[in-house]
Amino acid sequence: MVLLLLRLGVIIIAQAFPEGGVIVDSRAYLELASGLKQADWAGVNRIDIHWTPGYPVFLLLAEGLTGTTLVGPGLLQLILTGAAAIALWSIGARLGDARAGMAAAWLYALSPSAALWSLTIMSESLFAFLLVAALAVWVFALTGGAPIHGLFAGMLLAAAALVRPIGLPLVILWAGLGLTARSSSDKPGSNRLRTGLFVAGALVLLAPWVIRNWSVTGKPALAEVAGDTLVRFNLAYVVAEAEGISRDEAASRLAATVVSWDDGLAIVRRYPVIFLRQQWQGIRRSLTGVESGVWARQFGYDLERQGSLEVLSILLAGEPQRALDRLRALLDDPETALLTSLVILAVVYTVALYFLALAGLVSVLRRDGIVRATYVVVSLSILLLVVVPGAAGQARFRIPVEPFLALLAGAGCSALIGGASRRWPSLLSGGGKRVSPSPLPRMEG
Repeated sequence: MVLLLLRLGVIIIAQAFPEGGVIVDSRAYLELASGLKQADWAGVNRIDIHWTPGYPVFLLLAEGLTGTTLVGPGLLQLILTGAAAIALWSIGARLGDARAGMAAAWLYALSPSAALWSLTIMSESLFAFLLVAALAVWVFALTGGAPIHGLFAGMLLAAAALVRPIGLPLVILWAGLGLTARSSSDKPGSNRLRTGLFVAGALVLLAPWVIRNWSVTGKPALAEVAGDTLVRFNLAYVVAEAEGISRDEAASRLAATVVSWDDGLAIVRRYPVIFLRQQWQGIRRSLTGVESGVWARQFGYDLERQGSLEVLSILLAGEPQRALDRLRALLDDPETALLTSLVILAVVYTVALYFLALAGLVSVLRRDGIVRATYVVVSLSILLLVVVPGAAGQARFRIPVEPFLALLAGAGCSALIGGASRRWPSLLSGGGKRVSPSPLPRMEG
């Protein structure tokens, strides 16, 4: 708790450079929030249909609570990362391994990327909190909580989808978890009741917005962002590489020529190798989670220093010595030393997180019942959130899955500590007393 409170000191960065957290898409969100404040969102404006209302509503809430437009969202988002860490601990405890939950909470609380991205006026941090909060309530419902908690879990997940529409498929995925997870104390039909309430909770929030868009466009849809992203990024990157033009130029041309899925598929069939390569590059950006340019902007660096540090690109080009020289130069420069150190810390953290997450996945697959089912669903959720954006992927796209990665990594920490305590009981268990996870009521499914 002390660590989470200390992390709030990061807000000093936003207070020193309020505009540092505003990137291109941030301005669209701020404009939507302004329009909502003026109560003209009912109009037939394309950008209103393009986006969902969740994050603009949050921006208005942040402004109302803090009295600031640019600093307030960062402060609230920092607080939400702390709440997400506590929720991770509760998930681990409900699944019978409080040690794994505590490790997950610590790992997420120590994440430099989660802290720094919270200062950006973008929806990923809020989306991440709503996802982990929904999972915490859903796991509570599945491990002996009252069925009504399924309703609350569904509403939280729907709120996440109203922040970022990519969360919508998770409703189906997580409902499947509810249908398969059963405890020994369940009455007949309990899993169906919980899942029904879960889906009902999601519909309570999603249906009104879908109906609103239906009345405006003539077709039911949560948002148009998916189709627009396919054209402006997934396909535009392909055409840009194939024809040697900029992505913006390719996107402008495709916006006028791609009017159906068949048009998009024709481009994929024409350049299948380029398409796959561009999708992988976007996925790699999402998995990395580090963006020195955005962080440089947050620290108030001038425009010339807001680009890439270029160390990774030089390394990938097969010039390790030149990459090392570049790194030394950045660390020796007082103006870039802090940013470079943070990037190095974030990269080291990322490598450790993935290693522990892989160890956690291996350990939980050996378990049975609701524990394994929950972690499998968490793993599938990570894949969906990272893979689906494809070439549109950016470093900030890892922020929504970072709590889930921490949850898997927490299970990995617990498994490694458990294995070490069995091998060296006197060293790690206090004179021979073994540390074991708290027991979980017998589960089936």
